[in-house]
Amino acid sequence: MRVYEDVKTKQVVGYVHAEIYDNLYSETMFNVMGLAVLETHQQQGIGKQLMDEVELEAKRRNYLAIRLNSGENRSNAHPFYKKWDTK
Repeated sequence: MRVYEDVKTKQVVGYVHAEIYDNLYSETMFNVMGLAVLETHQQQGIGKQLMDEVELEAKRRNYLAIRLNSGENRSNAHPFYKKWDTK
């Protein structure tokens, strides 16, 4: 798990939680279990920074993919995930 702390207030304003996803039919990868940024801190690049850290750790471990599922009801988050997915 990685957290993002507001430099001024020292308050945690975002986090990402990724676990190893290992199964018989694909290569080992990360599975993002949770990603959240406080509404007051969104649109500041925090989510991107957190996902970049997950991606960097995946590369360190030689994982070829990162898996992320998002509920249909979280439609406001989908544009972020789609933008990150096109990297």
